Amino acid sequence: MVRRAAAAALCLLALPPAQGQELPARSGADSRFDVASVKANTSGPGPTSLSLAGPGAVNLVNMPLSWILAEAFEVPATELIGLPGWAERERFDIRATPRADASASQRRQMLQTLLRDRFGLAATREVRPRDVYELVVARQGRLGPNLTPSTYDCAAFLAAGGAPLDPGAPRSTINKQPLCWRTIGLGSVIRLTFGGVPASQIAERLRLYVDRPIVDKTGLAGNYDVVLEAVSLMIQGPAQAPAGQPSVFAAVEEQLGLKLERRQAPLEVLVVTAIQRPTAD
Repeated sequence: MVRRAAAAALCLLALPPAQGQELPARSGADSRFDVASVKANTSGPGPTSLSLAGPGAVNLVNMPLSWILAEAFEVPATELIGLPGWAERERFDIRATPRADASASQRRQMLQTLLRDRFGLAATREVRPRDVYELVVARQGRLGPNLTPSTYDCAAFLAAGGAPLDPGAPRSTINKQPLCWRTIGLGSVIRLTFGGVPASQIAERLRLYVDRPIVDKTGLAGNYDVVLEAVSLMIQGPAQAPAGQPSVFAAVEEQLGLKLERRQAPLEVLVVTAIQRPTAD
């Protein structure tokens, strides 16, 4: 998840025939970064950073191409179909300068154009029945110690040009860490602090660490602050977890008072029909 995020809240749709809708290619200066650099990152698994939706330069550092696609098209990485194996393994740095007044949506459109231009991307959108997790409240009337109602709105803070690491920026009441700075953990143990977000965005952040999309069914209103420490299912299985560290499923229930339940639902997927390693800068 990164992440804004990463990517957006999942949307359940009535299931039509699985027809591919080709993604429109945009043209013109409004759809392109002023300057952009794409480089392979061979440092291996490690810290990953994402700055896309907020003000200033766009920076995606040490991110698998699958995660970059998920951010650009606002779909879970698990709902990318047709990617070659290297696109899951190989990591890239993308540094770009958008127009100063570009919105978050326009920045994503610019990233989509970059992926078409530099990676030869072609893709379609379809709706297919998919395995999902539903995020629900584990015990009605009681949340976990690391999920607290928030007085902040990080989306509004960032849209107003707020700097999430400034001393006066919103901080977690749980551990005093920055709330509006999106972190993505790629180690075996993930440690996440974020907040000022609705439950739908909690589901979006968590989906990076499990093997299927997450649909918010909590019914929780308002914004929340979250602190989570767990073993990522996407890095290693529970049998290999470090001693004393809970699986992401156990941590979601114990620390947040929520629960991940297996279900099936119709979801929009991105079907990749062409992609290649990027052209040189």
